[in-house]
Amino acid sequence: MAVQYQPGLHQREARLRKEKSLGIDISRINAAAGPSSRLIPLSSPSPDGLKKVTATLETLLQQAKTQDSDSDSAILDRLVGKLMAEGIWTCWRSFALASSPAELLESQGLGQLVRVTDRHVVCFIFTGSGAQWFNMGRELLRFDVFRRSLEASGRILEEMGCEWSLFDEMYFRDEPRIDEPGVFQPAVTALQIALADLVKSWNVRPGVVVGHSSGEIAAAFVKGAISRRSALKIAFVRGLVSHHISKPGGMLAVGLGEEAVKPVLEEVRQEGHYAVVGCTNSPRSVTVSGDDEALAASEAALNDKGVFHQRVRVSNAYHSGHVDEVADEYRDALTGLDGASDKVETDESDVVMFSSLTGKEVRASQLREPSYWVSNLRDRVRFSEAVQGALRLARKETAAEKEDSTAVLMTELGPHPALRTPLRQTFQCHGQSYREKDSTQLVYGSLLARNRDAVRTTLETMGQYFQWGYVAPTTAVG
Repeated sequence: MAVQYQPGLHQREARLRKEKSLGIDISRINAAAGPSSRLIPLSSPSPDGLKKVTATLETLLQQAKTQDSDSDSAILDRLVGKLMAEGIWTCWRSFALASSPAELLESQGLGQLVRVTDRHVVCFIFTGSGAQWFNMGRELLRFDVFRRSLEASGRILEEMGCEWSLFDEMYFRDEPRIDEPGVFQPAVTALQIALADLVKSWNVRPGVVVGHSSGEIAAAFVKGAISRRSALKIAFVRGLVSHHISKPGGMLAVGLGEEAVKPVLEEVRQEGHYAVVGCTNSPRSVTVSGDDEALAASEAALNDKGVFHQRVRVSNAYHSGHVDEVADEYRDALTGLDGASDKVETDESDVVMFSSLTGKEVRASQLREPSYWVSNLRDRVRFSEAVQGALRLARKETAAEKEDSTAVLMTELGPHPALRTPLRQTFQCHGQSYREKDSTQLVYGSLLARNRDAVRTTLETMGQYFQWGYVAPTTAVG
């Protein structure tokens, strides 16, 4: 059965964003967050000065309270304004999250002081399939930018003939269907676009993007290679054709590298089952794709060896031969993909994208070819190679600035930090230091996490940007 799609509609040197004028606007973030949380910036001229700052918080809060009727939000906003005025631009920084003065004073985790770096490379990492969950990002609906972005995506999906409501499927259904490919494929893409729109409104803009599997759709949108409509078309049709894959199958995350998993797969194949490496996530992590029987046999073998494994929350064997039967159908439905602006017609985008299909930098024009997205669904994901390429570019672009310290801020945009471990393993295996929250070179953060308040997780990541100095010097708070 064919997809019924109702249409609504010279390589340059990479240039990463390092302008001093860019940076998060703390006042705008706090104003939009409402009463739920506040990002409290803390700083000190010396690495041992945080104790002094925290010791005087009670006094500062009393000074910020001008009358008994003051709301908690008003008091915290005045506190932030005072902290900014009294030297927030010093070189050692931390932050706290609080919804009230009492919570701030009771907080034991104000964070470690970090020395501000001179330069910043912002890299967005987009999660692929399998991390979706009902209510993902729901608390962010209080942000107008996030909500309007989802509304715009929902209207486009309706114009394409989508018979369900994006908001209902993500947040309001009594019986969630978020794990069905026809729903989660466009829903996750819409979520990632909304997250990118939200942090863009706070002056966070990437120089590099990498997507894992279907995460490349939103990555291509952020690059400017495809429009919102084209991104949603790729995701929506992907979900439709997924229902037409007839062979029962699935995917299995395995805590082994590509070479180490080969004996397991060979043993499974000798039993007459079909299984392949569908994703190379890191030097020590792959995802196996294949028949249901093959995955069950693989799980048994891995149990015997004491190796970590976990089923991915998908109902098809993506990135395998199972996709072949819908490849032509998918390709034919993706004609007419367009770019986000005239600028990208000549591949002149400020954002560099490393493809997890090839592991190399990809041109905007390639991302408007239907064949690219067929291969993205059918062929192996080379995520680790793409991340390595992004890191090499970051080092190359900053190598000339030997006297400057650089923070590579890697932020995962998706329903859950599913790529945190593969990223850590890739960093470790290629000589990169990595410590979440306080790395001296690489800083990882995720905007969302399963079953956690999305406002707090997002503010935590924005706090990292403040810590490392990616903050607008003209910010006015209070």
